[in-house]
Amino acid sequence: MCILEFKPEWSLDILNEETGETVKDVISEEVLSFSVATVERGELRSSQVRSQGSAMVATSYAVGEAYSVMLWAVEDDQQRVRVVAASTPPTLPPDFPEELAPQVEQALADYGCTAGLPPEGDR
Repeated sequence: MCILEFKPEWSLDILNEETGETVKDVISEEVLSFSVATVERGELRSSQVRSQGSAMVATSYAVGEAYSVMLWAVEDDQQRVRVVAASTPPTLPPDFPEELAPQVEQALADYGCTAGLPPEGDR
């Protein structure tokens, strides 16, 4: 299973009232990582993430059109646990930066993933 993890940068622009300058305060960095996972004893394992126990839940959401989502707890390589969502079929978020599309296409090809990015108008 090919794993593409993306989390946009989360930051705030802070105005220094004395100087009039605006500075960016980065709360969390952008994450873009690729790995190939296997299933071992019912848990997902890759070089970047691994699932936590059997903490997986399948559900569906309806935002306009209904779609299936798998929620699961994962632990990253720094042993931080978080909940992630995987959509079916896999899609990129609407705010996915276009400048990262070539990097994603190359990584999918490098890892031998068969599905590519959706057409540009569908991202």
